[in-house]
Order: sequence, then C-alpha cells, then structure tokens
Amino acid sequence: MTSSNYEIFGPDKRFLRRVRTQSSIWTWGFKPTPGGGFLQSGGYGFSEDHELARYAVHHYDRNERHLASWHPAADHDNWEVVRSASGGPVALTEDGGVLVSDAAPFRITRYADLQGNGRHVVVEDESILSSALLNRAIVPQPGPGDWVAYTSRWSKSFYVGELSDGNILNVILEYPEDPDDPSTSLWVIVTPDGEIVARTRAQKAYRVWNDTPDGHFLASYWDRSALQPLAAKLEVTITAR
Repeated sequence: MTSSNYEIFGPDKRFLRRVRTQSSIWTWGFKPTPGGGFLQSGGYGFSEDHELARYAVHHYDRNERHLASWHPAADHDNWEVVRSASGGPVALTEDGGVLVSDAAPFRITRYADLQGNGRHVVVEDESILSSALLNRAIVPQPGPGDWVAYTSRWSKSFYVGELSDGNILNVILEYPEDPDDPSTSLWVIVTPDGEIVARTRAQKAYRVWNDTPDGHFLASYWDRSALQPLAAKLEVTITAR
C-alpha cells in the first residue's frame, strides 16, 4: 500500500489544493468534504489488532488529521482479505450525508452525516455482485504466514453517486472468468428506498470518476486496439422496455 496525491479543483476549474492520502489504507474510495477535509475508504492498517481495522470509511480534516472512522469492514475470517476488500466508492449527498458502495456482496449504505450516524442499508443484492466472486479472486501467495492476495480480475464497485432525480447510480467493473474476454461495466440505478429501477451492461469497462455540472459523467476506459486509456463523457438515461 502506498499513499496517493489527489489534486482538488473548484467548480471554476481552478486548482485548490493537493491532498496526500493515508498510506495505511488500501484505498477504494476518496471524496473531498466541506471545509477542506476528505473521506478515504478502504481497509486500515497493517495489523488486525488496530482499533480502526474494523472500519472501512475514514474522515480526515484539511490538515490530514484523523477525525472519525465508521462503516463495517468486509466480513471475512482472513485478515488480509478484510484489509484488501473493505470499502468502496463514497459520495456526499445533497442533505449532507454519505453513500458507500461495497462489493462482495453488492451493497449501498447511506449515512446521515460525516461521523457515520444514521446508518441505513439502501440495497443489498447478491445477484448483482456475489460473495462467490470475491472468494474466487483470493489466491495464496508465497511467504511467511497465511498471506493471501487478490487476482487483478476481481469485479468491484467503482462509482456511486446521486442523480438529479434523487436516485442512486452505481457502476461496477466486471472481469470475465476467461482473461481473454474483454472486461465490461455494470450500471445500476436504485431508488432511495432500495428498488432497482434499471440495470444495464456496457461493453466497455468504464471507470467513472465524477459527474459534471451539466449532468453528464466523466469516465475512462482501456482501448484494447489502441493499447491506451481513453476519456469519455457519458449521459445516463432510463428507457422503458
């Protein structure tokens, strides 16, 4: 695990500041918070005995000082799996709350504030992303002790966020069993009450980064023919069938 630098820009596209995330967190999600702080989501630390190892979302202030941790870590009996699998993308809601999207199984959880109060599981559905996919991705690694690691081909939630109509968009990167087959992305829209109103599979493995002021989404994907990443601006609409 290594720390990463995130550059934060304002609505006017001007650079605001650079944030260095905590290297002790196996990061799956990051989101700036009001006041200059940030949320970082992932398994914590190098020891299962650390008090923060039970949590998967961690809040830091603008000076990178730890404020709070919440959201349960992955449910698994192997510490290395817990550290690697915990957490997922996070988003701030219009009412000041937080959305967290887990994988294995697929789950979206809403919190009322940045301290982790008012926990509510919006939806949990093994048919979208099952625990079996996680177990399939765990492989033993040589070395002292009971070390395990993931293969690179583990389907994982990559983006979560509110749409303008109040529904929740979740995007999952999917890896097929055959490594020669192309990866895809699964797009799921859920109501605030947990009803899945749309689900579609895109033939490109889009990594969605954020929404834009005009209601679109910025994403990137690996172009297999050009052998390089490409950027895309996407629009999300629901069409009745």
